[in-house]
Amino acid sequence: MQANQHIVFTVLTQPQHGTLDVQPEMDFPGYPANDLMFKCNTGQIPGTEVTYVAAPGFSGADQISYSIYFPNGHELVVNNTLDVQQ
Repeated sequence: MQANQHIVFTVLTQPQHGTLDVQPEMDFPGYPANDLMFKCNTGQIPGTEVTYVAAPGFSGADQISYSIYFPNGHELVVNNTLDVQQ
């Protein structure tokens, strides 16, 4: 993975009881009115939409892990447990 001008989202561990769909998207930020970044809400920025779909009939815990690599070289690794209820 190389640093570039965009955030890079990478799935490290796929769920065992479902699937992930990862799609790039353009969206507007949602900074609150009292935030210095509020003016950024007027323009779209690149992002990533991640959708989890549980296997048919599955209920219980599923786990995923992913990394977010920022243009400044910082990498954030996230491990999530999903509580799936039918």
